Amino acid sequence: MNKLATILLLFILSNSLYATDQQPDILIFEGKEYKIRVPGNDLPLASCPRQAEILKEMYKKPIPVLTSCWRLHYATYEIIDNILYLKSIKICHEDRSLNLKKIFGKDFTNKRVKVDWYTGELECGTHYHHIEAFRFKLGEFYEKLNYDNSKTKYSRFPWKFEAFIYENAKWEQLPKIEPNEIISVPVLIETNDTNEIINVSLNPS
Repeated sequence: MNKLATILLLFILSNSLYATDQQPDILIFEGKEYKIRVPGNDLPLASCPRQAEILKEMYKKPIPVLTSCWRLHYATYEIIDNILYLKSIKICHEDRSLNLKKIFGKDFTNKRVKVDWYTGELECGTHYHHIEAFRFKLGEFYEKLNYDNSKTKYSRFPWKFEAFIYENAKWEQLPKIEPNEIISVPVLIETNDTNEIINVSLNPS
């Protein structure tokens, strides 16, 4: 049976799809606040099993749309003892906090909620040149990465990337997956002095 893997090549990840900068979610780690810069669909709340309850609590009364906050809300998370917690969900225009106890019930303890449903990477930073990424598996924090893109150059051969990757990547390195399962695999691309692609490697987690 054929296996299907979808490789997501994220060369530039940004919330700048809007004309106005968007209100970011906040991640607190070791007392420092980080602005999360991943798209809304990749944030922990996007996969939260209490979506219906969140929306019900959010729309108790009409919420005006702001160009700086199309999602209408923003969340604050904190890593405590290597566990990701949700601390608050606030409505942008009025800074109104949603009632997490009402939404999450007994899962709301010590004024926070364990985000044990989330697996992924939260990239943080105020600009593209320096990004700090926090990785989680089912809410457990296991790795922090620092990306220095200050020396990034644009390739003069962007049309060659896709063909080169599909022809030269070692697909056998990918883990076995179920039919129609989608996985995200980081791809390392090496170029020469003229920024022409010369090597590609997969880095499945």
